[in-house]
Amino acid sequence: MKPAEITFLRAFAIGSLMGLAACAAPKAGPNAGAEQAAPPGLAEKSAAAAPVPTVPPPLATKPSLGAEAAAVAANHVDIDFPEGGATITPEAAQKLDLAARLFRDASPVVMFTSGHTDKSGDEYANVLLSARRAQAVKEALVARGIPADRLLIQALGETDLANSTDPYAASNRRVTITWRIL
Repeated sequence: MKPAEITFLRAFAIGSLMGLAACAAPKAGPNAGAEQAAPPGLAEKSAAAAPVPTVPPPLATKPSLGAEAAAVAANHVDIDFPEGGATITPEAAQKLDLAARLFRDASPVVMFTSGHTDKSGDEYANVLLSARRAQAVKEALVARGIPADRLLIQALGETDLANSTDPYAASNRRVTITWRIL
């Protein structure tokens, strides 16, 4: 695959995902936030059928203070994956619990989940694999109570290696969660 095709694929994937996030965002305008009045009699029925707000599920584990301090200082959390896989492991679940707790404590504007791969396999397949990994992390964070509209994913494939001296190292198979606080 040519470098221009890979660049186009990355830009398309990121643009599509950002477009989805923009669609989920509240609309601005003169009537933004204004609620429309329900017809008489319907308001009482809809109030009775209104869903009860749910509380986010409790964290499966409480991360150690050392892990939390390291994540805050580094401004990111890395979620590791097995070779060729996009499944959340028990170790990854602990790190996701930490990321969810940091989100609740700091209330960032947005969290980025950036998927990475090692250099094993085809470059195109690696971009797709990194997208699946980033999406798996996003879904796991949403399951932990993080609003989906505050999470953006990036599929970086094999372009940003954590260990450039060994392009096939396990540390390159990861999703990096970063956040922006105003």
